[in-house]
Amino acid sequence: MHVSALLLRRAVVWGVLGLTVLVAGCSGSREGAAPDAGPSAPSSPETDVSAAPVARTVDGFRIQVFTSSEKGEADARAAAVEQWWAGLSASERPVGLRQDEAPVTVAWRQPYYRVRVGTFVRRAEAEQALPLLKRRFGTAFIVPDRVTVVR
Repeated sequence: MHVSALLLRRAVVWGVLGLTVLVAGCSGSREGAAPDAGPSAPSSPETDVSAAPVARTVDGFRIQVFTSSEKGEADARAAAVEQWWAGLSASERPVGLRQDEAPVTVAWRQPYYRVRVGTFVRRAEAEQALPLLKRRFGTAFIVPDRVTVVR
């Protein structure tokens, strides 16, 4: 018998065995399965997982306010932005900037550290916030970035 015929025969045998195991596993036998819990109780807003906020990362925008090759300088500027943010009243804070905390990030992309503000889903939101940031940080400009939003 040729080697190729022997290999073919083995492949067929293993294929049949694999198919048999697969069919047996999917046969609908419920031995050892957990008993049916019956209909579930209606969910309340407190227990409804779908009502919980969901974080997702999307293509969006941030406003870049500073660039430096030195991490210390970037961290210091980020702290200054956070301090400035803390001094703003809620009505002064633009839409798209999280209201509960300073939305400041320091991102490294060779050869610079970039200090960026905001998590804007739409460019129009970033454009609304840009004048406020330009008044405080004159060189601010809008950049595309991956942002995490909670909805």
